[in-house]
Amino acid sequence: MATRDVAQRFIEALHRLEGQGDVEPLVEIFSDDCTLSNAASHHLVRGRDDVRRFWREYRGSFSEIRSNFRNRIESEGRVALEWRAEGTSPDGSTFAYDGVSILEFDGDRVKRFHAYFDPRHLGHQLYGRHA
Repeated sequence: MATRDVAQRFIEALHRLEGQGDVEPLVEIFSDDCTLSNAASHHLVRGRDDVRRFWREYRGSFSEIRSNFRNRIESEGRVALEWRAEGTSPDGSTFAYDGVSILEFDGDRVKRFHAYFDPRHLGHQLYGRHA
């Protein structure tokens, strides 16, 4: 499967999680021995069970969220996705934050995922303080 196709599957699965709360299509895209991390956490997520837990917790952090992807940079086995996420927090306040996610593939599965964004900016919007 081409890098472009796997990246598109990731985007569609993320939108399904955001809109419907269904985590399984997203988990299925990750390999059994994958790693996942982001700028807000010092914890490295390993394996599909932890990936499932991560994405459930991510979705549970917001009342509503929608990621809009505005740029893709693709190479063989890797893609960088530039995005803006907007939504509402559990208390009803609105937020928006920008970032870039790097996905590395092993065939048709995500082997490594890392998201870069400013967690202080998001924390300030969600909680009125720096996270």
